[in-house]
Amino acid sequence: MVPLSLSAGIIAVLQLSGTLVSYLSSVPSATKDQASLAVKVLNLYSLLTALKHRVEEGVASDPVLEDHWFTAVRTLGTEDGPLCQTEKALKRLTNRIEPVDGVKRVAQQL
Repeated sequence: MVPLSLSAGIIAVLQLSGTLVSYLSSVPSATKDQASLAVKVLNLYSLLTALKHRVEEGVASDPVLEDHWFTAVRTLGTEDGPLCQTEKALKRLTNRIEPVDGVKRVAQQL
């Protein structure tokens, strides 16, 4: 059984991915780089969705192979592992392109 923290980590990255794509899609005249980033984040979203479902199902035809697979998947959720690093990178990107309103906009202009 894969720890609940792994599923939570996957869900956190999925949510950030969705937010980032939403921000990128809301730009009326996106640059090629922005469009490329949106496609990459959507691909990541798709892969993580499939991984989340696979982890939650935990169905195996061969228990030995399944144990090896889950052992490998657990490494994704380790502290400062790939999921953690991806989450940090997406947070940085989201913070950089987040639409700015009200007081934040004034502070940024100052």
